[in-house]
Amino acid sequence: MRFGFMNKKVLIVSVFATLLVTCAAPPVATPGPAARPETATTTSPTLAEAKPKIIFGLDWAFVGQHAPFFVALEKGFWQEEGLDVEIVRGYGSADAVQKVAAGAVNIGYGDTGSLIVARTEGADVKLIGMVLGLPPYAVIYPMDKPIATPADLEGKKIGAAAGDSVRRVFPAFAKIAGFDVGKVEFITIGYEAYASQLLSRQIDGLAEYYAAKPNYDAAAKENNIQLGILKFSDYGLDIYSNGFLAKESYIKENPDIIRKFLRGAYRGFAYAYQHEDEAVDALLKREPTLNREVAKAQFLLDKDAVLNPDVLANGYGYIDPAKMQKTIEVMAIAYELKITPTPEELFTIEYLPSKQEVPPVK
Repeated sequence: MRFGFMNKKVLIVSVFATLLVTCAAPPVATPGPAARPETATTTSPTLAEAKPKIIFGLDWAFVGQHAPFFVALEKGFWQEEGLDVEIVRGYGSADAVQKVAAGAVNIGYGDTGSLIVARTEGADVKLIGMVLGLPPYAVIYPMDKPIATPADLEGKKIGAAAGDSVRRVFPAFAKIAGFDVGKVEFITIGYEAYASQLLSRQIDGLAEYYAAKPNYDAAAKENNIQLGILKFSDYGLDIYSNGFLAKESYIKENPDIIRKFLRGAYRGFAYAYQHEDEAVDALLKREPTLNREVAKAQFLLDKDAVLNPDVLANGYGYIDPAKMQKTIEVMAIAYELKITPTPEELFTIEYLPSKQEVPPVK
């Protein structure tokens, strides 16, 4: 889910333990083999001929956060809508936006920050429905040196790759949370060294996505280390993250397909949160090498971001223009954008299912 055109390409490589990697074209258009090395489909080839083909591109390899998408496949929710959906892995949110803009995938899944940056560069892509209504940014730290509040970040050594998305948002977060980012010492490390630097205590904390924590926990447990987490969303950073993306021309030409896709996708979320183990089963059926415990933890970590107050009040996928404006402002600081898109340029909620069609239940 990394955002921006300077996305992470590698999430974690630990020397202490094996960490499993967490993260307009017409309906018949499909990407070439290099664009989709890992796929999962809804139908057999004979049935696919009778249904509109949708290539759905993720933000990363198949991981715990994606379990609801595989529920939609496994339970046949997209089939019931008359769609043949194929899920393909991605290589970061910037990659997801780029593939949508190029028509390599029909619908993508990526971060709002990536979209904002891409729109400034001319990409004609929009959000058609939100999924993660809270940001994923966090600091993961050993509990023997707790970072209980944002003010505790002052005087700490925080590890992050150069240009990392979590590191970039620190100045905006500092303004909101009321600490002096100038007193935070950032230690530039490669992504492959994240786990080793954290667990060897060469840094006091790691700038990361909160959904990565189960991976680090697995390594930390083997080294008798307990990890804590400070989520930026708990201290006032209320902005949008991942959602469904489509090219503007594709939306205009295929409104019924967009509606059907979103209804099937959000049915997958609704079912997954009421049948957690079954949701993980659906994911592991497609990606059996994943650690079940880690995958389930990743999946559940996103629940509050998906079933946020706006969604409970207005339905799955809802996007608030005022909150989108806040998101734009934060990204403008993080990426030093001189020109920014308007909220209206970034999203539409015209095609979302109603609360009656897909009730959000926490």
